[in-house]
Amino acid sequence: MFPFLPLLNKGLQFITRRQHLITIVFLFVLTTILPILGDRDIFELSSGYSCIWLMVMYVFGAYFKLYGIPKFAHPLACLGIFLAATTVAWAQKVGFIPIGEAGVLIGYTSPRMVVMALSLLWLFARVNVRGKVCGFVITHLGKATFGVFLVHVG
Repeated sequence: MFPFLPLLNKGLQFITRRQHLITIVFLFVLTTILPILGDRDIFELSSGYSCIWLMVMYVFGAYFKLYGIPKFAHPLACLGIFLAATTVAWAQKVGFIPIGEAGVLIGYTSPRMVVMALSLLWLFARVNVRGKVCGFVITHLGKATFGVFLVHVG
């Protein structure tokens, strides 16, 4: 993915906010909804362990970095959305809600997981961290989580 970041960054600099929003909606439908409807991984996203998926998530993240968190994303609403989606995913995983194949709707590329990730992003983006030690720990834990992802891929 890293060799493509300069290209992605240049492309994102030259599109408008509206075009960027349309792009992320299009990518959301293309990479999360279509595979469910077609019952197959069209783009070989490997359940979220692929370069393409990371680039899609990068385009999502770039939107929020450039334009901020939407005003409608109230912290309590974000927490409620996350908890509701988590409860449904858990209930489906253990068999309380038998909706199709469990992996389809609980994998990293499922719409539910993307919504859960966005709700957590919006929730924690509003947290104001004070203190150098806390900031240092959070910064280094963030890097470690990416390392865990790389270990899982390898």
